Amino acid sequence: MNALKSSLQKDNPFERFYLLIPAAIIGILLKDHGFSVALMVISLVYLCYLLLRRPMYGCIAIIICSLYWCDASFLDHPTYLKAGTQFVTGKLTDLPVIDGDQLTSRLTLEKPRETIRLSYTIKSKEEKQQLVSDLRLGMSCTFKGELSPPKAPSNFYAFDYKTYLQHQGIRWQLKAGALVGCNEDALTGLDRLKRIRQAGIDYVNHWFPSPLNGMMDALIFGEENEISPDVMDAYQNLGLIHLLAVSGLHVSLIVGVLYFLLLRLGVIKEQARAILLFFILPFYALITGFTPSVMRAVVMTACLLLASTLNIQRSPIVALSLAAFINLAIAPSSLYAIGFQLSYLIVFALIVSSETLQRYPSFVLKLFMTTGLSQIVALPIILYNFYSISLFSFVLNLIFIPFISLIVLPFALTALSLSFFCFPLITPFVHIMNQLLRIAHEGLVDLNHLPSFSLVIGKPTALILGMLCLAIFGVLWIWQRAHHWIGLWLPVAFICGIVGIHNVSAYASPYGSVTFLDVGQGDACLILLPHHQGAYLLDTGGTLSYPEKDWQKPQRAFNIGRDVVLNELKGYGIQALDGLILTHRDYDHVQGLSGLLHNITIKRLIISKVFQPNEQEMEWFGELQKTGTQLVRLSKGDIWKVGKTQFHVLWPERPSRQANNQSLVIRAKLGPLKWLFTGDIEKEVEDSLVRENPTMEADILKVAHHGSKTSSSAHFLNAVHPELAIISVGEHNPFGHPNSEVLTRLSNRQIKLLRTDKNGAVRIIFTNKAIINVETVK
Repeated sequence: MNALKSSLQKDNPFERFYLLIPAAIIGILLKDHGFSVALMVISLVYLCYLLLRRPMYGCIAIIICSLYWCDASFLDHPTYLKAGTQFVTGKLTDLPVIDGDQLTSRLTLEKPRETIRLSYTIKSKEEKQQLVSDLRLGMSCTFKGELSPPKAPSNFYAFDYKTYLQHQGIRWQLKAGALVGCNEDALTGLDRLKRIRQAGIDYVNHWFPSPLNGMMDALIFGEENEISPDVMDAYQNLGLIHLLAVSGLHVSLIVGVLYFLLLRLGVIKEQARAILLFFILPFYALITGFTPSVMRAVVMTACLLLASTLNIQRSPIVALSLAAFINLAIAPSSLYAIGFQLSYLIVFALIVSSETLQRYPSFVLKLFMTTGLSQIVALPIILYNFYSISLFSFVLNLIFIPFISLIVLPFALTALSLSFFCFPLITPFVHIMNQLLRIAHEGLVDLNHLPSFSLVIGKPTALILGMLCLAIFGVLWIWQRAHHWIGLWLPVAFICGIVGIHNVSAYASPYGSVTFLDVGQGDACLILLPHHQGAYLLDTGGTLSYPEKDWQKPQRAFNIGRDVVLNELKGYGIQALDGLILTHRDYDHVQGLSGLLHNITIKRLIISKVFQPNEQEMEWFGELQKTGTQLVRLSKGDIWKVGKTQFHVLWPERPSRQANNQSLVIRAKLGPLKWLFTGDIEKEVEDSLVRENPTMEADILKVAHHGSKTSSSAHFLNAVHPELAIISVGEHNPFGHPNSEVLTRLSNRQIKLLRTDKNGAVRIIFTNKAIINVETVK
């Protein structure tokens, strides 16, 4: 806190500038979220405080808040485009990225002046080679394709891609099937700087090996596309992603070296500072992509240089505040970027705690406490966006912060500089560094595939977030007043406290739920029992893969299990699955298993006794058994109980030539209701079930085979007599599911229907005594 006080000396003309930052934030939130009660209360308290204590700042804050509220340019600007197939011409205003047979970029149209998201499918290997060689940022290109608005999320914890694009001023996406042509257009000054950036990235990727080239792209140019997806996942999940962002250390290192060189060349100090301030720093900000962390680092460095030049007291807290204000003024949507939130919050915490950190005499202790402080203050943002924290994160940061900051970054800058003059001389060192990075990244990927060492909390509610922030404030308050040796244990104690509270709250919760996930044309149903008694996943969804040539293959193909189901499991706070039930071996029910392997602990794999896995599925089962998963085979008549919940297997009785008719059919007693999960069974099995189970009524029915006309016969629906039916089906699927006859049968019997293609994911919350709520995403 002493650092904060020292920044408020009267001889600083911007002593209270930081008080205006909340005004900009409130203005943005009011524009985006409207006049909610909580936001209005916070706004009034803030403005009343300023008007009473600092009237001039209060008036300025009202003006700033009003300006941001009135500015609709980034949130709800009008659009004149219309959906449909059409020719679209525009300028490529973002670095074109080619991954497999997909080209993605941003396309800025001239009339109307609007930016859209471009995705183009490349037709041949030769066309791909030509695009890699000739396509450049700033070119004007014409595409033909389907223009449509981005889709809203269809699962409860899915990434909101639509809102993400809207915050960048993008309201349309073009899925192009034809590239008519590209030609050079008149380049603006900004285009030329972006081309310099693209040329630098291309140079690094051409001359330096992988994975070193990806790290150089990230640390020098702020571009992460060359880092493999598995490595990016590891950095993110293990809490190291901040090391790949251009930060104050990068800028300070570059400025320091250039300042020294300018002085050695005979440039006087004032001129050297002016060159850095007005030329080098703006140039570097632009070629690194102008991300929030870059903007913060550049503006703060510029403020400190300017203060030295004008003999004004240097204040890091004022520099940080000014950087935040400029950042939000130039790009208000930065407020929603995780990089902005983490960058400013962590640096603010470090500045405020700087004098407390000085109590620790050695570099190792300072690194220990700095890492712990950063981890604690970042926790609410990490949990809100990623739902989990790695138990390796603290230790790995202690190792990788000095490794990346003191070894890899200086090497990357030195190697790039020397490569223009004497590349052969640095080649041996390049290979050594590349091998070190390869070993480090392989180790990170292996650690990331140990789910037992990841603490999955789930997405916290607003109340939990508020309590967590208060707890963090309390920990920091105690740390600044406690003996410095006691402070060393606070990060560890805090994490242990979070783990303990998480476990106690999970076991205390009386709520269970059944969620039918939207996995497109497939099935995946998540069953969570009250009081943390069990988590069961019924099928995993799946997508049919088609043969691809090598040039068509992306770095990592989409996998419904990893990219959809796993994210939902984390959102619910599921550390491990007590059971993964595969009803039968159709790809749209089992293929997602490949994305769950090594990413979540599965205690039991439950299949029917007639399930005959193919070679690929045998490989998956083998991988699971290596990690301790128990294989359980069930057949008709088997029953298992968990607390007050009962699962009763009604089918299969015998093998069948039809894979669908080998589906596990399970009747469950969840809460006060009876549920029937039917897999993909057809009329033949439905008739057998009705004959053998005259009293097989269920309150909730999972409609078989995505609503196919071969299932859900009138006889079967009459016997089950459900109140609610759920159809898991893909939007615009090629099979015509659900069949109109099935829909008519359900309607005629006044059975309420929910569909994942229309309603998104469906969640039914219950206790042992009552149904609490039925929710849908859409």
